[in-house]
Amino acid sequence: MRFLILIFLLSFSFLGNAETIKIGLFHHLNVHSATVTVNSGNYDIFSNDELIGSVTNGDKLIVTHQSGAILLNSLKLKNTSSSKLELIAKDADCELLITPKGKSIKRKISGHLNFWNRGKKMSIVNTQDLDVYISGVVEAEAGSRQNAEYYKVQAVICRTYALANKFKHAKNGFHLCDEVHCQVYKGISESNPDIISSTRATSDVVVVDQDVNLITTAFHSNCGGHTINSEDVWSEAVPYLKAVPDTFCYAMPHSIWNKRIKKTQWMGFFQNHGINFDLDSLSTFDNSKRRVKYNNQLHLKEVRSEFDLRSTLFSAHIENDEIEIDGRGFGHGVGLCQEGAMKMSTLGYDYIEILHFYFSDIHVVPLSNFHLFREN
Repeated sequence: MRFLILIFLLSFSFLGNAETIKIGLFHHLNVHSATVTVNSGNYDIFSNDELIGSVTNGDKLIVTHQSGAILLNSLKLKNTSSSKLELIAKDADCELLITPKGKSIKRKISGHLNFWNRGKKMSIVNTQDLDVYISGVVEAEAGSRQNAEYYKVQAVICRTYALANKFKHAKNGFHLCDEVHCQVYKGISESNPDIISSTRATSDVVVVDQDVNLITTAFHSNCGGHTINSEDVWSEAVPYLKAVPDTFCYAMPHSIWNKRIKKTQWMGFFQNHGINFDLDSLSTFDNSKRRVKYNNQLHLKEVRSEFDLRSTLFSAHIENDEIEIDGRGFGHGVGLCQEGAMKMSTLGYDYIEILHFYFSDIHVVPLSNFHLFREN
């Protein structure tokens, strides 16, 4: 065990001390042009590592990818050919707003901003303070109306994910993207000061398993009263992702749902999967307990995907020419139930107790305190 811990500390010493992370912005969009506005602070601009000027509050830049080159236009500066363009923040309060041309989305960011030529596309990377990034993810994943203790929960699981997956996009020149493929990041957190304070209060706190590995911090919106084993959704059994009964998420916003599907659509779906569906078997669906497959043949996650159901936890019956579905929960059901955790936080449970409730046999510790794991 001592050897494993030593390896862990050596592997993650640079992560524990790291203050920045590189985020690929709009990675899954083919952005050819973007407008960058300086909201505050001062930035030096480098083209192929050569300083070409600076911009300040109120300045606006248009960055374009054309014929394999990065072009820059502004009232102050113009650069016609570059493979790499960098905006380097000179002040702690620097802030940029970046908007891709022809898109309704935008990102308000701090830190540095890089544009790289990636052949047929332009790569846009934000080098960001880790905790500033985490607070932005927390706001995107949990909203702005939760309490401080729940934000600690979300900050810890988002930080654990970020560190465990820091090299997910290494071949693309950054660590993580800003979409659901990694963690949703819509820019810096601004809506609730508790998000930032809770992120700072848990700074460098992570979740590890019994072998001192950063865990997969799976979470979902609402489990409907019972989480599910990881192997029942993703085929691989994970010791800390075990099913637990959860009454805390009852009566929460995504606890129950209802949907109707044309009987012909329902029957046709099963027939396409080689199953002659017996309508009498609708009674086998039960939203009071978790099931994985229909008749040991078809995984219910395929049913969920086909009919855009909120979860695989549902009952069904015939209503005229339709199948009426009464469901519970929202999401895959593995790991932490967000709405259950939110309720627990309002009842006085602290973030460590909440994490231990949903994840089995884990440790919640700062990376800087890993000496506590050393054997006597």
